[in-house]
Amino acid sequence: MYKNQLDGFRGILFLMVFSYHQEISHWFLTYALPCFFCLSGFLITRIVLQSDGAPIGKLVRAFFIRRALRILPIYYLVVLACWAFGLLLFPAWQLSYTFNVKLFLLSLEPETSGFHQIFKHWDFGQMHLWSMCIEEQFYLLFPFLLLATRKSWRAPALALSILASIGLRLWFRFQHPELLYGALLPICGEYILWGCLAATLSFERFRFGNPVLWTYGGALALLVLSMTPRPHLQTGFFQFIPGDLQTLFAIAITTLIVGLWHDDHSPISRFLRLGPLVFMGKISYGLYLMHMAMFDLGDWIFARVPWLAVNVNEYWFRLGLCLLFASASWYLIEKPINDLKRHFPMPRPAA
Repeated sequence: MYKNQLDGFRGILFLMVFSYHQEISHWFLTYALPCFFCLSGFLITRIVLQSDGAPIGKLVRAFFIRRALRILPIYYLVVLACWAFGLLLFPAWQLSYTFNVKLFLLSLEPETSGFHQIFKHWDFGQMHLWSMCIEEQFYLLFPFLLLATRKSWRAPALALSILASIGLRLWFRFQHPELLYGALLPICGEYILWGCLAATLSFERFRFGNPVLWTYGGALALLVLSMTPRPHLQTGFFQFIPGDLQTLFAIAITTLIVGLWHDDHSPISRFLRLGPLVFMGKISYGLYLMHMAMFDLGDWIFARVPWLAVNVNEYWFRLGLCLLFASASWYLIEKPINDLKRHFPMPRPAA
């Protein structure tokens, strides 16, 4: 089931990420990324459970082919292009979807690994792609874990996994607080797991009640959390060294997503269904992949066309480049490849 408001939500989230990287640095903007994580967990769980009961081999095959068609071509195209133009750090780690692990390893020896120099210029080298590694690792593991668990045990197993993630985060928090442990899937995966749990409960006939209350409750909780004191940002990314409120943020985000999924009529949902926001959400994958490279391209253009630097706002120029390239990518590359998924439908569950 497709929900326009969730695409509109993605559009808003991209603008938050873009604005933070543009140095509009309210720390709360960094929580756009956990929203993407929660949303992925919620939607991917629904996709898998809609085919629950079909032969596992067919289900897994269709799932991975469809994910590969949607994710891999444009990811590798962007990564290889950035590598060719000298805009990529650690290409082998990026290409193997393990860059998040590399960031953690760099923090083990900060004085000898170039850690401080790298994070001094964190806006170079496509550092943001660490989150794509988290997503891919989740896609590779989660369907097997979900389908290998008995239906009656799935929600409890996800709840226990969340508790394990929280426990591991607290262990790092007190034993190795200087490490970038938040870049690891078991830690930031807590956001994904909350989305997975919410989707699983919806398939188990959990009565969520009035969806508008969930929408406004989640939005209000995030608003309150945004007013908490600014955390210490050692690296510029709050997620790399998580704060004590991570679980509260995850619950608030998941609450909002549950509300938006079931709520089609509140003012928030109607706003998120506005055409420009929905379109941005539809191309948000390309927008997110490319936006840091567009910063570099924008700087290159400004350096060669001085009157642009004087007369054109940097924020809007870079955003325009992002929209231009991501739209071209969507219509010329991503959508034609994505349309191939019709040849690999998710199997229907047995009657």
